[in-house]
Amino acid sequence: MNQADSKPMQPKFPPIGDIVLFEDENIIVLNKPAGLATETDNEPGARSLKDRLKIWDDSIQLCHRLDKGTTGALIGAKSKKWYTTISALFLKREITKVYHALVPAGRQFSADKIDLPILKTGTGRAKIDKAAGKPSSTVVTTIEQFRHLQLIEAIPLTGRFHQVRVHMSAVNSPLAGDVLYGGKIQMLSAWKRRYNVQRDTEELPIISRPALHAYSLTLPYQDGEILRVEAPYPKDFRAALTALRKYDKI
Repeated sequence: MNQADSKPMQPKFPPIGDIVLFEDENIIVLNKPAGLATETDNEPGARSLKDRLKIWDDSIQLCHRLDKGTTGALIGAKSKKWYTTISALFLKREITKVYHALVPAGRQFSADKIDLPILKTGTGRAKIDKAAGKPSSTVVTTIEQFRHLQLIEAIPLTGRFHQVRVHMSAVNSPLAGDVLYGGKIQMLSAWKRRYNVQRDTEELPIISRPALHAYSLTLPYQDGEILRVEAPYPKDFRAALTALRKYDKI
């Protein structure tokens, strides 16, 4: 084995131009892929979305972050003026972020507001801490129910670290695949009757990350217009929903 062969394979991500959802002279909205850190990554040789953007257009500054495993809508500014403008809108909570996620079936959410303070622990995770945590609110609604899982909409009213993941775990509905917060790895064999794994192969998870997608961003924009940008589901999220609708119907 030569030296080149011994290097760990780096994941391949689509070109920046292929993940642009909206762009004008002021801002850009991207559909971030899974497995790509927004700004930093400690893995040798790995590049963040920020690094890739510098090569593509070094005028762009990202205005917020998504977890490495989270996909979906992420906004960047093309000037200091618009970075300040977008940052102020986030600070004043005038930008609505809508997430879609897969969580255990059972509890029906109907614009339920989860008000639980969150504390970032400094170990790459966060927890509910009623004494030292920061006020945190998320509104959750069930979109579609299946036998084992359900599709939910989660709207964070605050912007805490891992907020949706921590809040859903705290109400006994951890995200599918989110092992950090108690979520279970999901296998198709659990949903499909008489499922057979091919000989000499190992069954892979239907989705191998926390099942969380930043579905849309809505913000006041120029001349009083409201800008809303939706991010299509990534391949793994679409595949999970397709399998649930086919094999896990109630």
